Amino acid sequence: MDLSHRAKWPEIKVVIKPEDYVFGGITKIKGVILQPSGRWRNCLPRTELQRNNLGDVFGCVSFADNNADEMIHIKKYGHEININDRVLVVGSGTTPNVGNSPSVVSDWKRKNGFVIGEDKWPYPADMSVSTYYNGGVVPQHLLDEAKKSLPIYKTGYQWLDQSILQGNMTVKPEKIQEGLKYSPIEVSVQGMYQYDESGHVKWTGGNYTHEVVIMDWEDDCFWGFDSEFNTIVKFRRDYPFGWPLLKHFEKKKNVGTARHVLNGKAISTLGLGGRFKDKYLTWINGDDAKMIYGDYKNMKPLKSLTKDPDNLDKDHVLVAVNKKAYLKHKEELNS
Repeated sequence: MDLSHRAKWPEIKVVIKPEDYVFGGITKIKGVILQPSGRWRNCLPRTELQRNNLGDVFGCVSFADNNADEMIHIKKYGHEININDRVLVVGSGTTPNVGNSPSVVSDWKRKNGFVIGEDKWPYPADMSVSTYYNGGVVPQHLLDEAKKSLPIYKTGYQWLDQSILQGNMTVKPEKIQEGLKYSPIEVSVQGMYQYDESGHVKWTGGNYTHEVVIMDWEDDCFWGFDSEFNTIVKFRRDYPFGWPLLKHFEKKKNVGTARHVLNGKAISTLGLGGRFKDKYLTWINGDDAKMIYGDYKNMKPLKSLTKDPDNLDKDHVLVAVNKKAYLKHKEELNS
C-alpha cells in the first residue's frame, strides 16, 4: 500500500459528551452478544472509493461508521446493505482537510437516518473534492429519503469504556476482545503504518489520523478493516487504539421482512394520520399483513416480491403491521 498521501492527514478530533452512552454503563444501549467468538471476518462489506487522483475526501470516519453498521446488518439479517457514504460524509459536517469526530458522525446518522445505495449520490473516479462536498449541502430529496429509514432502523454508538468520558483515549486489549462479541469496534489509528518483524502494525507515537474497524483477532494481534484499500491490516495486540466505540444497528421491532406479496393487490389504505398519512399501503399475504412504505398514489403494482426489501427502491420498503391493529383493520373491512 502506498501511504504517502496520509503523511498530511490531520489529527482526528474526538467530541466526548458527558451524556454519551458507555458500554456497561447506566445509560447503555442494550448490549446483545451477536458474535460470541468476536470474529467478524465473514461479514465484510463491499469496498467503496474513498479517494482518487484529484484528492482525498477525508471521510474515513464516515466510511468506518457505515462499514461497522453494514457488518452488523450482514450478521443479524443475512444479507448486505450498502449505505451511501457521501450522504453521511457531507451531512455530518465533515470538513475537507480536517475530517470529523466519530461521535458526531454517528449522532448525525442516528438523528437523520441514512440512504441505501451508493448510486443515489455517487462518487465517481473523476470527481473533484469540491464537487464531492457540494458546498457542504446534501440535496433535499436525499435528506428526505434518509429520514424514511428512521421508522425502520435504530442506530447508535457507545464508548467501549467509562474511562473515555474521563479523558482516557485507549483501553486494554482484553476490553477490545470482549467488545468484539457485541459489534465490530470503530477505532482511531495512525494513518502511516509502521510494521514490526511479524508484519503487524506497531505504535510509533504521534497523532491519531485515521479511522478503521476492528473486526477480528488472533492471540498476538487484532484485525482492522481499512476500507480505503479494502484490506485487512493486522495491528499488534498491544496497539493503543484510540477512542474505541461499539456500534448499534437494528431493525425496529415493528419491522418485518416479507419475501412475497400475494397477487400484488392492495386492499386498502390504513389511516395512520400525522406524518404517516397516505404513506402506507396495506398488502395481504395469507394471514400475514404488511405495509409498503411509500406514496400509494404512485405505487407500482407488485406481482411478487422476490428481492430483499432493503435493496428495493424507496417506495418498496416493507414494514410489518402490528397484528392487533391488522385484525381490527380486517374487521372494519369486513363490516
